[in-house]
Amino acid sequence: MSKILKYLKEEGIAVTFKKIMDKLFHKSKSFTVFYRLELLTDNKTFDDSGFELLNTNNKSGFERIKFWDFINPDDYIENANQSILLYKIDGQYAAYAAEEHTIDRVIHDLGIFHLSADEAWIGPVYVCKQWRGQGINGNLISKQLSRLSQIGIKYVYTAINSNNSSSIKSFVKSGFEEIGSVDSKGNLINDPKGILKESFKYTVK
Repeated sequence: MSKILKYLKEEGIAVTFKKIMDKLFHKSKSFTVFYRLELLTDNKTFDDSGFELLNTNNKSGFERIKFWDFINPDDYIENANQSILLYKIDGQYAAYAAEEHTIDRVIHDLGIFHLSADEAWIGPVYVCKQWRGQGINGNLISKQLSRLSQIGIKYVYTAINSNNSSSIKSFVKSGFEEIGSVDSKGNLINDPKGILKESFKYTVK
């Protein structure tokens, strides 16, 4: 119920109703698509204004926009292997991007993706509805990629629902390339380079 209320608040009645109907009548045949980006040496400089790493001081602000209940902010605060980057506009927290590196990534409701010492995972990335369409998603991704490059990460992965065209567009624009996909039961749909067979383990029964 809490998830439905969040969708109502963020997406409105029409989008929420359609999502419920699709699930009830199995019209949504979505699957999970995996993407990878090979990081090159990063010489980019960013204007840091508006960006903040999640910490004890801004935790309450993050809680107001976090959207996904499976995210525990305490897991990201002062953690050497994962972080959440917040973006603030006019004094309001408008978006965030999480990342994890050199540890196994637990993909909510799906499974585990093994990350080697020079690999990272980015996501979820979330932008509040009123701030969408301004390139914030792409800016957050780029900023997190820059941070990961500076600590020696070579490959960055993510997974996106096939119906989430706006998120897919942002990641592809940032240089990510599709490496494979799985259905809701964890069965491989395609895995041309064998990356998913090696790194992904479906654990949800």
